[in-house]
Amino acid sequence: MAKKQSIEALDTMLRDITDLDILFGVKVIVLGGDFRQVLPVIPKGSKADSMNASIVRSYIWPQLQKIKLNVTMRAKTDPSFSRYLLRVGNGLEPQNTEGQISIPEPLILQPNLSMQPLDQLIDFVFPNFSTYRADPLSFTDSAILTTKNQAVDEINDATLARFPGEPAEYKSFDETNDSSQQGLYIDFLNSISPQGMPPHQLILKENCPIPMLQNINPSKGLCNGTRLICREFKKVKNI
Repeated sequence: MAKKQSIEALDTMLRDITDLDILFGVKVIVLGGDFRQVLPVIPKGSKADSMNASIVRSYIWPQLQKIKLNVTMRAKTDPSFSRYLLRVGNGLEPQNTEGQISIPEPLILQPNLSMQPLDQLIDFVFPNFSTYRADPLSFTDSAILTTKNQAVDEINDATLARFPGEPAEYKSFDETNDSSQQGLYIDFLNSISPQGMPPHQLILKENCPIPMLQNINPSKGLCNGTRLICREFKKVKNI
């Protein structure tokens, strides 16, 4: 979610370019987002700081035409859970004195002392990996969400290890601007995984799902966040 200052800067720039003192210089601007899910991130800021940085608190907000989506598409096959999400988003779910809500018992995975928590979570979300070879699309209906990239890597590695099939390994070809420094920084380059980019060592398996990280052809649905399925692997030829 963009901060209101960024959108206000765009408004100021378009007014200056078009020489029209009208919102966005009469240009059509489409903004999308859900304030109930993602607020602007304010480092070390409070909840009030995040809310104040939202476009809702901007002079632009009253001038916008609002179009609301009222159907929870990802949970429409589970009406009970869909209604629960809408109650939480609309602030209708009962809260305690600290503003916290209770998660329904069916949504909580009870601990199993005989298993590691991560193994138990993977078994719960993906109960039978052998069925996904015959129906790969069924794998894309489930996902494990987490808050930190480090946890994402750990979960991906553990899940992929259970996935049937032989692994295919691909490594990046990062280079320094000065080739004489390549030997000094190659280990460092291989150790970092910038946000939105694959790791240095990428391990995949046939029929495993992968997310698209950039917009390749949005008109055909090939845009950032699209879920894809690995169907075939080929060796990379040296250039």
